[in-house]
Amino acid sequence: MTTSRRELLAAAGTCIAVGLAGCNDGGSSDPATTAPSTTDSPLADATVEVDAEDFAPLRASVDPGDRVRWENVDATAHDVTPDTAVGGAVDWAFDGGTISAGGRLDRVFEERGVYAYRCSIHGREAMCGAVVVGDVSVYTALPCQD
Repeated sequence: MTTSRRELLAAAGTCIAVGLAGCNDGGSSDPATTAPSTTDSPLADATVEVDAEDFAPLRASVDPGDRVRWENVDATAHDVTPDTAVGGAVDWAFDGGTISAGGRLDRVFEERGVYAYRCSIHGREAMCGAVVVGDVSVYTALPCQD
């Protein structure tokens, strides 16, 4: 049986490709290969953890156009409801629904200001927070602060 030059080159190419694929041990430190996929949602500029009747940090500071992500690390559902009763807070509307255990919620803040919020499930005195967008002074204490 005779092997053509084309068949020989194809077989050689396959062997090289298989051999090189086996060289990657998965421990590459190249960020292009180790970065998590962001196709499902963009990365957040600030993250607020929601845990056992607490938003942490209490105040998240970002620049206009930045994305804030609330991650529920608690076993209980929570929500993020605007709290416009806080003095100096922006009058904003937002309905992100309930964040289930292990879930997350994102929002991009375009305009400067203080965006106060609370968990309507647990009450504003128990669970509140604020997003400070831009270089804005904050003079008001939040209802859940000691």
